[in-house]
Amino acid sequence: MNTQSKAIPKKILVIDDDRGILEVLEAILEYRGFEVVTDNGESIQRKIVKYIPDLILMDISLGRNNGSLICNDLKNDPMTKNIPVILISAHNNLQNYPQINQADDFIAKPFDMKELLNKISGLLTVNT
Repeated sequence: MNTQSKAIPKKILVIDDDRGILEVLEAILEYRGFEVVTDNGESIQRKIVKYIPDLILMDISLGRNNGSLICNDLKNDPMTKNIPVILISAHNNLQNYPQINQADDFIAKPFDMKELLNKISGLLTVNT
């Protein structure tokens, strides 16, 4: 009888208003063994409460929404403040986003997938 238990995959909520980016990130992260839930920025709070992710990967520019402000809301909410958030942006000039300081990490587009996976691993290791 095999008594080894299979590790429970970490859940990552990926938020971006670009369907193509969502699909690529979902495929790569699932291939790496993560459970992935995606959102286009419209129903973030519901998804967080329903899925309780281990990490959130979120674009700053979400059409009508601002990812850095959403991040601040999450970090100021006792229920979600400990969920690590990595913000993504095509803007290299972070001075335009002073609210970014509550994010746990940041990566600029286009990003190197290895660098992103290292950031995710680092944050998930710290928060386990």
